[in-house]
Amino acid sequence: MTGPSAVEWIVVVVRSVAISDCAPSRAVVFRSVLSSPRGSLVKVWAGGSGFGSAAARCASEYSYGVSFETVAGSGPAAAMVMTVFSVKAQVKYRVTDGGSPGRDKRQRRRVPSLPAVGERKAARTRIVLSNTNALPVRDLENLSVANLAQEERVGSILGLDDALLEQLRDAKLFKRAQNWNLFQRPATLVRGETVDLGRVVQQINQASDSQKPAVRQLIAGPRQSGKSVLLLQVASMAYTSKWVVVDVPDAIDHVNNHHSYNPLSATEDNSPHRSYVQPSLTAGLLSRLVYSNEAVLQALQPQTTPPDSLFAKPAKTLADVAHYGADHPAQSWPVFTYLMSELTQPGRPPLLVAIDGLDHWMGPSHYRNSDYDVIHSHQFTLVKYFLDALFNNNSLQLPNGGLVLAATTASNTPDFPTFSILLQQIAALNNGLQPSSPLFPLPAPYQKLDTRVSSLLDTATAANTTITQLHGLSKPETRGLLDYFMKSGLLRDAVNDNLVSELWSLSGCGNVGDLCKLAVRARIDASKVLTTFGTSEGIRRGQGEHIPKSARK
Repeated sequence: MTGPSAVEWIVVVVRSVAISDCAPSRAVVFRSVLSSPRGSLVKVWAGGSGFGSAAARCASEYSYGVSFETVAGSGPAAAMVMTVFSVKAQVKYRVTDGGSPGRDKRQRRRVPSLPAVGERKAARTRIVLSNTNALPVRDLENLSVANLAQEERVGSILGLDDALLEQLRDAKLFKRAQNWNLFQRPATLVRGETVDLGRVVQQINQASDSQKPAVRQLIAGPRQSGKSVLLLQVASMAYTSKWVVVDVPDAIDHVNNHHSYNPLSATEDNSPHRSYVQPSLTAGLLSRLVYSNEAVLQALQPQTTPPDSLFAKPAKTLADVAHYGADHPAQSWPVFTYLMSELTQPGRPPLLVAIDGLDHWMGPSHYRNSDYDVIHSHQFTLVKYFLDALFNNNSLQLPNGGLVLAATTASNTPDFPTFSILLQQIAALNNGLQPSSPLFPLPAPYQKLDTRVSSLLDTATAANTTITQLHGLSKPETRGLLDYFMKSGLLRDAVNDNLVSELWSLSGCGNVGDLCKLAVRARIDASKVLTTFGTSEGIRRGQGEHIPKSARK
């Protein structure tokens, strides 16, 4: 090894070398290398005895990137003259006396630094809304209330403009499992249920101020059927219509024991059971509300006097009220109640309340009180407030009209049988069945019911709470979705009746999530997956005949 390209890291071990035994000229060369500027990078480890005066010159125990050549000495040993190249020195091994290469104890151990607070959660919940590798769809029209209320739009794809995207992102209505990262820009499919809700929004917009309806509706359906996307579509219509949107993107956050809570003061608590406030969640709700509706709230001024000592200085707009509650979690709950009372004053814009994952609010939570008893979900002030808004028209009155929508979840559904019975009973009431009918769904005999949940049926009847059951897409809707896949360059096959029928059947009669997996994500050759083992075709190919285990010898 004579050049720097041939030598990277070398550990030179010189055992039983006596410089005094070398020729005088060789010893001078050896010492001159050590004393030269480049020689300061040269570290020699000596083993054995008889090293002589060179041991003092070579107190370090390393060898850096060097080349070497053997120099014959006059004694029984040999010396090595080391030449340092003008390359960056790197240590690869540590040599100990009589041992093997190891770690340098004089250098500090490299401890991997932990990520910053919230960094891992941000990476886990990061939403990607575009894919530069996908083809842009040129004739894509933007979403609006007018085109979402038209029957002929069913099966078409509508895009989301940039201003609407920022509002939806601030409201945290996008989910990771909705395949936004597959396409050039975010877009959504118009289905029959979208048109129905679009007509409701259009009816509220066109009604007079004194006759605007208030609609309360539940959205249920199987897993990946599009419940959360339907909430996003209604929120998009509300944002484009200049409504005020109050949303709960994931109801499980209120009951999973991940956030702070404290009991409500006795002077404010009028419920038979002790109520609890969640300051951080209430502040987060106000933050989403003010940033996603900032343009609307900036134009609204308070009409009533706030409670004493609620604000440090008078708020000029409702945006200032929401900002104060978001910045002061300890005051977030009274600020929220005051803000909602202001938003329901006459002359205010319509209100949309959107809740996703309602199932988690229908049973005991993971929180415990001071006696270590389980706290029910309905004992939390925010949960109770939104449930009253959904099932009770006396709690959150909507004089300016609006929508209260809540979607169930089927991905991580908790086991609350009373809520399942409640959904069946509400659906039966919507279909015209009376509780006295023998076909009216009832709990099983001796089944234990959650009285807090079962009592919601009484107020739901008076509030006219309805339920919308989402099923799979129809074949025209499936064709429209597959056409969009093909235009984006994600579907390689031609969209015809055979492909539409095949994927519609394989996806469980048009389940949106399964349809996307089969059409875009899956790259499977059916002829290579299907096996003919044990059949007559397999026997003809020489795969052998299937013999039952009991008949084998």
